[in-house]
Amino acid sequence: MPEPRPEHAALPAPLGILGFDFVGFTDLAAVHHAPVSALIEQIVHRSLVTAGLGELWDTKRFPANTGDGIVFGFDTRSLPSVLSPYLDVLEQDLVRHNATSPGPRVRLRVAIHLGPLPDSGAPGDGNGTARNDTHRLLDSTPVKQALKEADPEATHVAAIISQRVFEDVVLGGYTALHPARCIAVEATVPGKRFAQPAWVYVPRPSGDLLRLGPAPAAPRTLRPKPLPLSCGHFDYALSLKHLAQACEEAADALRPLAPGRGVGA
Repeated sequence: MPEPRPEHAALPAPLGILGFDFVGFTDLAAVHHAPVSALIEQIVHRSLVTAGLGELWDTKRFPANTGDGIVFGFDTRSLPSVLSPYLDVLEQDLVRHNATSPGPRVRLRVAIHLGPLPDSGAPGDGNGTARNDTHRLLDSTPVKQALKEADPEATHVAAIISQRVFEDVVLGGYTALHPARCIAVEATVPGKRFAQPAWVYVPRPSGDLLRLGPAPAAPRTLRPKPLPLSCGHFDYALSLKHLAQACEEAADALRPLAPGRGVGA
């Protein structure tokens, strides 16, 4: 029998939600699990400070360590800076870390979302649909596939941005992250009743993300009109080809090419 609904309830204030997952955590030997779990927090903390977002870490709400990652809430006013420059700073931080550290190579999936969540200091704070959806975005096929198709020695971060964050912050013009550097996807999780439009951003694309051929001529659109200078809207079944096309367009802006070499050479 369905639970009775209250006549009304106070709507919690919206909060930003930031989640991280370590790629390949379950493939590690058990002896590495605890150290890597602690390392994820250290890397996120360090990169936030480097990006000028140390206060976000200090004031994070309902933080949770999931073993293979972390998730926490934060003031939505920091969302523009989380999108840019933070994601690019995180990529560069991992480049340096992996070049100088002897431990397992660190690659991270990142999910950025926002929504109303309780934050009163009581047990259960941070629980709600917005947080559940953040975990689903982290586990979704598009963001996993983006890192799978990239060169593991060149690409260390793939971020998935919820539709609401994209509309409010990216299309709203509040962040330096340009819409053309993001790819429209349908975020789905095998075995879960979850399907939402979202946007994938890869700060440093490589591998098959650059080498795949051009996109089909007539993909199905997710929005009635394409964004100016947008890099496309499509079904995820075709997403790798679209992502390749967008990465080719953005490659010159992301990293200069060596003399005599082309993209993906």
